[in-house]
Amino acid sequence: MLASLVVTMGSLICAPVPDATPRYYADQDVTSPDGRYRLTAVSPDNEGEHPRPFADDFVYTLTDTETGAEIYQRTQPDTEGSPMSVYLDDSGWCVAYTSRERLVAISPRDGSVRLQTRILDHFTDHERDTYVHWTTAGPRWTEGSRWWFLVHEDRTHFVMRPWWERAVVLDLTRERIVEEPGSALSEAIDADMRSWAVKMVRAGVEDAHGAKDWKFWRQVRTAAIVAGRQGLRDAIPDLKQLEQDTSQYSCSFTLTLDEESDGWIDPFGAMCEMQLRQAAQLSLRRLGETPRRLPGVVFRPVGAEGYLPTGEHETDPALGLARVEPGMIAKQVLHLAGGPDLVRRNEWIWEYDLDGDDPATAVVKWTPDGTVESVTRGPPAWLVPNERDERLYLW
Repeated sequence: MLASLVVTMGSLICAPVPDATPRYYADQDVTSPDGRYRLTAVSPDNEGEHPRPFADDFVYTLTDTETGAEIYQRTQPDTEGSPMSVYLDDSGWCVAYTSRERLVAISPRDGSVRLQTRILDHFTDHERDTYVHWTTAGPRWTEGSRWWFLVHEDRTHFVMRPWWERAVVLDLTRERIVEEPGSALSEAIDADMRSWAVKMVRAGVEDAHGAKDWKFWRQVRTAAIVAGRQGLRDAIPDLKQLEQDTSQYSCSFTLTLDEESDGWIDPFGAMCEMQLRQAAQLSLRRLGETPRRLPGVVFRPVGAEGYLPTGEHETDPALGLARVEPGMIAKQVLHLAGGPDLVRRNEWIWEYDLDGDDPATAVVKWTPDGTVESVTRGPPAWLVPNERDERLYLW
């Protein structure tokens, strides 16, 4: 089982660096929540059938949809990064997240830039070293973040909050960067985050058939994890619904140099992580609930169309893992214990979260040949601050 290439199907947001992997910056088209304003950001590099990488010269246009009047038009200057995402408030304020890792706040009056700040400068050294991962396509850290406008004390703010809860705040009304949010503003941000999380988890249940786009489901997944981090017990019934979800997943497959027989399961080969289920089950455990025995990760045997395991495991995984021995193969482990809760590919590890009176996380360590090397039992991983969250967001 000698892996030569891993291909992952998922959605990541990254920024360019010198000699970087080509990045394509799409045109932007957003409408304010109340429908009053529409903002577009369009680059000539995106014209035609084949857009150019690293598009720039974006033209921003803000329009009043009620009157059809153009409020402003501005062209991206050479000193400003290209927009990777834009956010538009009911007041007409626009905030762009650019390829240079900056927040750029654009005035609704004339399209002038009134504020800008480099997001990474707001993180501590520990946060940059631990949670910001540098790739050939730039820094990777935005998964699980929330970006939104918040009115507090009659002033409009823009808040960017990564999954580890470090808030970057712009006071748009006063046109200043909030270096240290006071207790009142911090509580307003926390309260809005809690309210949003409960509503988004509910929205995910109501849209159980997956009619919304991937951006919506990313928010639902983030909200599900926030519910556990914030102790939101009101979300428990909806989390129990979301743990049954099979529509939101990220799949990968490994091309190997060895030919394996039909039915063989590579423990790090063709697999799908059930992302929404993983988030819901993590939060249920943090809220003191016992999730159902549904797999967090499923695997496709060589030569097969479907994935295993197919449903809820009948017995306690702890009992099955007690029977797992060195030398066993993946199909045997799946039969005894069901699917793992998490796969740590680079470390050759499957993790099983074990509930009950003596909660723990069991680690199944694999050899490069695809057989079990060892099974160990340690403290519950879901209780270790941030560790499990980061692993889920990095998939």
